[in-house]
Amino acid sequence: MADNQKQLVTLLDAAETQLSKTTFLAGDTYSAADVMLTCAVFLVEQASQAKAELACRPNLSAWWKGVKRRRSFTAAFGPATSPVTMLTLVLPAVIKVMIWKLLHWY
Repeated sequence: MADNQKQLVTLLDAAETQLSKTTFLAGDTYSAADVMLTCAVFLVEQASQAKAELACRPNLSAWWKGVKRRRSFTAAFGPATSPVTMLTLVLPAVIKVMIWKLLHWY
């Protein structure tokens, strides 16, 4: 776990340094490098660590805010953050367990 945290900090620090020089990781347009970082930062956010990790990295924080406003971000990640999506995934499983308990299959 400590090694993963160290790798994450190294990645975020490198991104912060690059984003102090350019709008996106590879220049002035969103690129494959940004796609990869988007996925990593999204996972950090899902783990509720984004505030802590982005607070000390103002360039990365500004980049992340901009990325989240992109239509492609909303299309790709919006459903993953929607309570409705979570409900459609969790509710059938809960109902299934309740039925199994009623029928003593569980």
